[in-house]
Amino acid sequence: MERFYDPQHNRLIYVDRNPTPDFWDERWLADGGLGAALARTAPTHVSRLNRRYVDPEAGPVLEGGCGTAKHLAAMVRDGYECVGIDNAEQTVAAVKEAAPELDVRLGDVRELDLPDASFAAYWSLGVIEHFPEGYEAIGREMARVLKPGGVLLLAFPRLSPLRRRRALSGAFPTWSGPGVPEGFYQFALDHERVAADFQTWGFRLEEVRPQGGLYGFGQESPRLGPAALKLSRYRGGFRLVRGARRLLSDALDRDAGHSILLVLRRA
Repeated sequence: MERFYDPQHNRLIYVDRNPTPDFWDERWLADGGLGAALARTAPTHVSRLNRRYVDPEAGPVLEGGCGTAKHLAAMVRDGYECVGIDNAEQTVAAVKEAAPELDVRLGDVRELDLPDASFAAYWSLGVIEHFPEGYEAIGREMARVLKPGGVLLLAFPRLSPLRRRRALSGAFPTWSGPGVPEGFYQFALDHERVAADFQTWGFRLEEVRPQGGLYGFGQESPRLGPAALKLSRYRGGFRLVRGARRLLSDALDRDAGHSILLVLRRA
């Protein structure tokens, strides 16, 4: 995957394949194991953060860009009333067949067919970065469908301090536009700029949580990258290795975290 630095917007542009609905269907349905995966869904990091930020009695939760609905399934099992929206038609149909108890709908996060002020919380996990025109339409729809005081949990790849230093040192070709390169896949965004934009659309920033430090370091380190990436993907049973992975990732989150979670409150 090729990357460019866009100094005008202070972001990285990733070039590979366009993230069309067909692309996501191909990616998510490749192994044919969606039903089994949903049946054994365990609590995820979304479950843990819900306990901190989202009151299940406050109202329904929306996940915009729910994909295979694994987080949605975990939230429902935790007692939340949830709706999932995605634009990948075959994936939505497969989720409906595999887990008909889940409320998953075909839709566009830029233009939601949902009433105003109807949700207490909105989860967006790795969505806003995939739109070459930017995320304004998505952000305004988030503000529209959230109740006053509702919480938005917004995660996306970021231009970490490590990536910014590499960009300024010339590690990536410069992109000066207009638009984005052919084969656009996603952005790694300046999270301060994202937070400022969402504040103009009626949100208040409450917390910033960098994450994926070990993975982000692995992507950017020419010498130690392969080992760091291998450790970041470890899912085996050795507690010592898992503990080392967690400690290293936590230590690297601030400077190298691949992504970031913004916790925002609707005014």
